[in-house]
Amino acid sequence: MLVTDGGNNAGEIDPATATDIARAMQVRIYTIGVGSDRPVPVPVRVVDPVSGAVVGTQRTLAEVRFDEPLLRTIASQTGGEYFRASDSAGLRSVFEKIDRLEKSEIKQTAFRRYRELYVPWLLAAAASFLFAGLLWTAGLRVAPV
Repeated sequence: MLVTDGGNNAGEIDPATATDIARAMQVRIYTIGVGSDRPVPVPVRVVDPVSGAVVGTQRTLAEVRFDEPLLRTIASQTGGEYFRASDSAGLRSVFEKIDRLEKSEIKQTAFRRYRELYVPWLLAAAASFLFAGLLWTAGLRVAPV
């Protein structure tokens, strides 16, 4: 799932290359466009010009570019679908739709790592028998009473 406004403002790979990589790896991408056609309030840090320290945040209205054609292209080229969400309830509804669309079986492989614990005991027993044998050959024998 790709939840975005479609603006390419981060990362080193452009959207067309990322789409080609996803298609080559058979990854289905569901794009969800979020954004607004009107200016939205964006928090901006307020910095003290003398000390350079952040003194607070201020909300300012900013235009958020919404690239719907790009999101439709990414979804169609990878076998996914494009959805538009304008608020949190719409986003929740889109997530539920995608959950109904995309059902995949998860295969889990479990590995158990065993550690043999008898080796120290075996070595201690062998050392005891060896020591007893050395004492026997040295002539130290226990006589029955």
